[in-house]
Amino acid sequence: HCLSNQAILAPTWKMQRLGEAANPGPTDPDTQRIAITNPTSIYSKAQTYRELQLAHSPDVITASETSATQLAQDSFSRAIRPVYRRMLWSTPVADHRPKTDGTASKRGKAAGVACMTNQRIRMAQGTLTPEWEATSRIMHVVLSLGKLDLQMIILYALPTTQNGISTFNSDL
Repeated sequence: HCLSNQAILAPTWKMQRLGEAANPGPTDPDTQRIAITNPTSIYSKAQTYRELQLAHSPDVITASETSATQLAQDSFSRAIRPVYRRMLWSTPVADHRPKTDGTASKRGKAAGVACMTNQRIRMAQGTLTPEWEATSRIMHVVLSLGKLDLQMIILYALPTTQNGISTFNSDL
């Protein structure tokens, strides 16, 4: 056989990185999409999270550096409830600055973590000391996916620009 006038072409492969916003990877009904976010301050970003859900349909979203006081946690939870019915938060953070009129603030210190989903989710029990929970920098949750329980730890470490921080972050 002579194949000189026939070409055998390999399929064209487009190299792309999967798991990023523009290329979220394959869709599979047994796949859970998890988005890991750093909102810097979450209290005014419910619309951003709704848009993230519409664009990429994550089943779970984690947030580190929420800067969410109790007032911000309550407000954001109400605003996101039509999209994500279940919302878990770390201990609320302290106000960023005391307000001159003495009212509570939505903007808190740079800490706080959260997790939102429509799946069954609960805080893991007895895994974190009260001291670690009080930092608002770590949360241990159990996400139930049918018969599978997935444990997730959501962290927000300290910036490494300060002396002595590496020990805290390593312990975290």
